[in-house]
Amino acid sequence: MISDTTSPDSVSCQVVEALNEVILELQTEVSSASISTFHQQALERVRALVQFDKAWWGRSTWRDNWPVEHSSFLLGLPSGYAAEWEQLKTSDASVGRMHQTQGVCQVIHCTAADAPSALAELGRQYDLCFALGIVLTDPHTQQGVHLTLFRSADHTPFSPLDKRLIEWLMPHLVAAEQASYLRTLTTLRETQGAYDETAMAVSDRYGVLLSMEPAFSSMLGSEWPDRPSNRLPRQCDPQEGYSSQNLHITSQPVGDLVLLTARRRSSLELLSTRELQVARGFAVGQTYKEVARNIGMSPCTVRHHLRKIYNKLGVTRKAQIAQLLHLTDS
Repeated sequence: MISDTTSPDSVSCQVVEALNEVILELQTEVSSASISTFHQQALERVRALVQFDKAWWGRSTWRDNWPVEHSSFLLGLPSGYAAEWEQLKTSDASVGRMHQTQGVCQVIHCTAADAPSALAELGRQYDLCFALGIVLTDPHTQQGVHLTLFRSADHTPFSPLDKRLIEWLMPHLVAAEQASYLRTLTTLRETQGAYDETAMAVSDRYGVLLSMEPAFSSMLGSEWPDRPSNRLPRQCDPQEGYSSQNLHITSQPVGDLVLLTARRRSSLELLSTRELQVARGFAVGQTYKEVARNIGMSPCTVRHHLRKIYNKLGVTRKAQIAQLLHLTDS
C-alpha cells in the first residue's frame, strides 16, 4: 500500500513500480475480463495504489449544463445510490469542476460543515466522508467517464499523492474499459463461430454504442443509411431490440449495459408455417398431388399457397425456392 504522506513531487521508485504494475495488469489481465466482471477487477487493482471503501464508476453525457448518467457501476454502494444522487446533483458543485477540468481530480469533503445539507446527509447515510473524483472523455463515444472513490470517517482524507496517482491512472482505466468491450465481443464470436451470420455490439441504455463489430455497423447502415455513427437509430430501443422485414436485433442486459445481437432476416421468415411446408415439399421435387397428400390439403390449396410463396420470396420458379432453402439450411 502506498503511504498517504508521500509527496507527489518526490515519488519514490517503489510508488512508480507499483503504478507500473497496476497499469500492466490493466493492459493484460483486466482488459481481457468480460464486461460483467471488468469494473470489479479494475477497481481491485486501483485499491492496490489508493485505499478506498466504496466507488462509483460511470458514463454520462453533458446536457443542459448537467450530466445525464448513461451507465453506472457501484462498488460497496446500493443500486439506488446513483438515483438518489441524481435528485441532488444541482447542488453538487464538484460536478461542474470535474467536467470543466477533465483529467484533474477533485478532493471533496462530503460531510463538511459548509457542504449542502442534502448532500451531507446522503454522505452520512452511506458513510461517505471523503471523496476523490475525476472525469475523462472517452474519444470513442465522446461520453464523460467518471470515477469517484470514497472513504469513511474512520479514514484520513485523500492525499495529494492519491490525487496524482488517480490522474495518472485514469487514461489507462478508460482504455482498459474499451478493450474489455472488444474482448467480450471477440470471445462471443469465437464461441458462436466465425461464419455465424450474426453481428454483435455493446451499448448503454441510451443506445450509445460503446463497441461493435464491423458487420453490426454494416447492418445498421443498410437499414438506416443516415444513422448517427456512434449510437443506435431512435427506432431501435436498446432494451427492447428491433425487428423489421430485413433486420432483427435482440438485446441482453449485462449489468447497466446491453449486449446487442443483429442478423439479417431471411425472406423465408416471411412465410407462414403452411407456406414453408409447401415450399419444402416442392424443394425436394414433389408434385402438387404429393405435396397435397403429405400435408393434408387439396391440390387447389397448394397452388394458392405457391402463388403466395412466389410473391413473398420474389421468385417465379420452384427451383428458386429450392435454392433459397438450400442456402438457408447451409
